[in-house]
Amino acid sequence: MHRRSWLDPLETAVVGGKPVYVARIAVCQCCMLIHANGECCDSDDHGGDGCEPLNLLEGQDIALGGEHEPGCPNGPDGPRDTDCACEIDNHSTSSCDGCGSTLHGERHAMTVFEPMSDAQATPVAPSGVEQ
Repeated sequence: MHRRSWLDPLETAVVGGKPVYVARIAVCQCCMLIHANGECCDSDDHGGDGCEPLNLLEGQDIALGGEHEPGCPNGPDGPRDTDCACEIDNHSTSSCDGCGSTLHGERHAMTVFEPMSDAQATPVAPSGVEQ
């Protein structure tokens, strides 16, 4: 899984008729489970670190999953007929992009869709050129 900061978007897209930045992030198992199921581990203290799952992404439009590694059979050019581990890092020492937890463990891919401002979405014509 490629780890990127959501402040460093990979691409732009149009979602719901509006232009957005699209970025891939890596979140811990608790953040993934909170997003997917609305609940996570039995412990309310998030593994003892006191981080609240998904607190760094509050108000963001997020989705589970990300992109497949180059050459993955589930990628855009593959048959998409097998399991892969492109969206899971089985043991990461990096902090979680969803809650900031520094506990080592799994990181799961998520995608953040950050709306562009009108100025960012509108191309500006060079000086002296009419649009």
